Amino acid sequence: MRRVERGASESSIGHSVAGVNWTHRTAFGVDEPADLDTEGGEHGATIAPALELPLPKSLGAGAKHCALGFRLPAIGFRLVPKLQYLGDSRDAFKWDLLHWLCTRAEPAFARLLFVPLLTPDDAVPRDGRTPHARFPCRPLIRPFVAGLAAAPRSLERIAALGGLEDGHPLEVTVAQSDAFVEEGARRASYWDWCHPERYADTLVFLDPDNGFETRTQRGSKWVRHAEVRWLLERLPESSAVAVYQHRPRRRWEELFADLAVRVDYAPNVQAVYEANLAFLVLSRARGTAERLARAAIRYCEGRPGVRAATLRGGPPRSGKR
Repeated sequence: MRRVERGASESSIGHSVAGVNWTHRTAFGVDEPADLDTEGGEHGATIAPALELPLPKSLGAGAKHCALGFRLPAIGFRLVPKLQYLGDSRDAFKWDLLHWLCTRAEPAFARLLFVPLLTPDDAVPRDGRTPHARFPCRPLIRPFVAGLAAAPRSLERIAALGGLEDGHPLEVTVAQSDAFVEEGARRASYWDWCHPERYADTLVFLDPDNGFETRTQRGSKWVRHAEVRWLLERLPESSAVAVYQHRPRRRWEELFADLAVRVDYAPNVQAVYEANLAFLVLSRARGTAERLARAAIRYCEGRPGVRAATLRGGPPRSGKR
């Protein structure tokens, strides 16, 4: 019987990741084999304490969807996952950098695991979409980013990132492609599908709307430190976690100084950033950190306004062009 990683996308069908076979998704999740105890919340009972969240109550009939990260919509109302910004300049930076870090690290990473941390579309978008042409990504990335904005928009297309460049194969998996992040006891269930110990030699990318939680902002648009810590402590040392970080109304220097204290659970933390967007890369092993830091510094070469810096850990300290 094939085991199921809840949250696997259709793009993963037929691909094995660390010995795991993936199955297709249904409208509200994935088909489950008999040996997975969704009703009892067995995996959730393990995850919740580690994430500093309340234990989920046993799920009753009709509540399975919530265990996969969904809030069941009211009758007549349909939540739409936030895909309205796909294909903008931030995506050009995001996917160009992540592809580079995975394929240009020495040795290269075997796979990229994308965890979108979706929230519903903004009814009235407060951030304007900026054309992808505003970021100087590599020519091979440009058509890929432009295609993300084509209708109908879908996160499944991101799996194609791994096949863009001959000679640099990369396995890309999209997890939880239609599951929303929730709050309270239900939040822990978003991670039910995830078994970090299976992802050796993997860059795990977390893509919250805004970035790391702060002391005053801990809603669904932020990733929690407890969640990142839970992942990092269980991933093999050959792997790392990258986190999207939008710049709030603070200078990067101030935010990075604060984050360097808050992420004390990560021995090594690097940042690659431009004026309004950063990617924080956390790892446990010094060797993994050095692979990523060297690749990040090379990425900054020839890209005005893009910088690399080390927040925690040893040299190399920074890259700036």
